[in-house]
Amino acid sequence: MDNAQTARTRAVVKDYFAKFGAGDFEGAFGLFAPNGLYEFPGRSPMAGSHTIPEMAGMMSKVGPLLAGMKMELGHVLAEGNLAAVQATGKVTLPNGTVYNNSYHFAFEVEGDRILRLKEYMCTYHALEAMGPYLGG
Repeated sequence: MDNAQTARTRAVVKDYFAKFGAGDFEGAFGLFAPNGLYEFPGRSPMAGSHTIPEMAGMMSKVGPLLAGMKMELGHVLAEGNLAAVQATGKVTLPNGTVYNNSYHFAFEVEGDRILRLKEYMCTYHALEAMGPYLGG
């Protein structure tokens, strides 16, 4: 096991959540490798692999809705270039709807850049809460 890479992976993951939690989505996406991918498993309209420019476009729509989201990290496990994070997030949307979701994030880090991030969540709840803002 590469302890130095494990430490780098853990630092990159914590930096990602610090930037995301502060509403610095540009900074959070700046931690990705040029060929980085953000993935939502499943069959919802959000599902699939997205490039970082695609994610930035998506966040331009939902990012303002998530401002002030309280993201609480649970377990953060890292080994080598892989990390797994359990989290919960809660925010009240402008229409009064409470968005409260549970997450699992699986990171693959290369050096000090995120190569792949898989975000597991209840996409039904995400679409139900944010659909009115996305034209759905």
